Amino acid sequence: IEDHEGRVIYASKAAEAPRVRSTDEFTAYQLHSCLQQALREGPGSAATTQYGLADIPAAGKGGTHSGFTDLWFAGGTSRVTCAVWIGLDKPATIFENAFSRQVALPIWSDFMRTAHEVFPGVTLQPPAGGENMEVCTRSGLRATDNCYETQPDPSTGRLRFVRTTYREIIRPGFKVTDSCGFHAQRPEDG
Repeated sequence: IEDHEGRVIYASKAAEAPRVRSTDEFTAYQLHSCLQQALREGPGSAATTQYGLADIPAAGKGGTHSGFTDLWFAGGTSRVTCAVWIGLDKPATIFENAFSRQVALPIWSDFMRTAHEVFPGVTLQPPAGGENMEVCTRSGLRATDNCYETQPDPSTGRLRFVRTTYREIIRPGFKVTDSCGFHAQRPEDG
């Protein structure tokens, strides 16, 4: 860390420390997958739809403290990790209905977009040996051919069948034998 005149005021000795594995590759990949989904489909989706991260392989999650006293958004790419915190020196409401997706997310997105220009991230590949399994979003179990629900088509308003699943990498040796019971019968069978 340097001051405004370029003098080093702190130098980390982390490079000298022994490396310690904090988690295994499957847990890391699954966590990244969850945070990527939260960024693309959850409250952080404005990062991809409004703030220019649609083509950047990023993942992240925000949070808002009760009383709107602390807002944060944290996440990263394969090369850069960033956390943004917004709050006051003494806990107090920042402003009524101050949510992280409206205040912290735009700052985080701007930083990540700029960082990507210098340190481009790559899409993380799943670890070898895992099972690529389709999971039902409603039950959290192995998807079946019945995992569909009706939703209105945004352009026509007519109901359409939509698959309620996503793909996940399951670690070797972990067997998911139960199948979705939530969608026990086909939607058209009513």
